Amino acid sequence: MTTTPLAPLIRHLAAHPGDEAVRMMLLARLALFDVVMPADADGAPAPEAVTTRSGRFLLVHSDEAALADGAPRPVVWLPLRELGTLLERRDTGVVLDPTTQTPHLLTAGELGWFASLGRLGQVVKRLPDEGAAGDPSLLPPAFHHALDAALAPVAGLLDGAWLRTVASPRPGAAGPDAHLHLAGLPPPHEAPLRARLAIAAAFLAEGASLALSIGAAPGGAGFRPIPLASPDLPLPPGSDPDRPPKLR
Repeated sequence: MTTTPLAPLIRHLAAHPGDEAVRMMLLARLALFDVVMPADADGAPAPEAVTTRSGRFLLVHSDEAALADGAPRPVVWLPLRELGTLLERRDTGVVLDPTTQTPHLLTAGELGWFASLGRLGQVVKRLPDEGAAGDPSLLPPAFHHALDAALAPVAGLLDGAWLRTVASPRPGAAGPDAHLHLAGLPPPHEAPLRARLAIAAAFLAEGASLALSIGAAPGGAGFRPIPLASPDLPLPPGSDPDRPPKLR
C-alpha cells in the first residue's frame, strides 16, 4: 500500500488526541483526498456499511487493492468532500482504510465540514501592491498541507511554483494573505485548480485570502520557491498512469 503523510499524522493524533495542530494538518490533507469504494452496476457508490453504538459508518479506502478480493469489481473514486455532500443530513460517517494499521474515523459533522470548505476559502486574481512581504513558512502548517495536496494533480505540468505572504490591509483578517505564483500551468487546468485552491485557502487565518497569478516568473518581493509533487502524496486517480481512472 502506498505510504502517505496520512499515516504518521493519524498515528500521532491517536497517541495525542488533544493535539489540535496535528488534527488540522490531517483534516487539510483529507479535505483534498480521494477515496475508493465499490460501485454498483450503474457506477453509483455502493460502499459497505457498519452500524455501531456510535452511529452508522461507511467503509472507504485510499487504495483500490484493498477492494480486490481476488476478482475484478467495479469501483468509484470520490473526493471526501463530495462524499460529505452525499451524506449530508444522513448522520453517517466514514472509516478510512478500515483494514490497515492506521484506520481513521470521520464523523458526519467532519464530512459536512469538508463539503463546506470550498465556500469558505477565497481565491482572488491578485493582491494589492501595498503591504510588506513576509515569510511564507509562517503561514499555518495546515495551509501548507492543503496547498501541497491542491497542487499535486498539476505538479508534473508546472515549470515552478512560488509563494509569498502580504500583510492584509483589510480589517477583520486575522492573518496575512498568501500569494501563489505558478509558471507553466496549461490553461485548461486553471479552473479545476482554482476550485482546489479555494479549499486550501480555507486553512489560512480567518478572513485571509489566497491570490493566484500565472506567468513566466513571479513579480514582486518576498516570493520563495515551494516544492512540488511530494513523493509520498498520492495523485488523484487519472493523474497517475499506474492508477486506474475513477470508474471502471
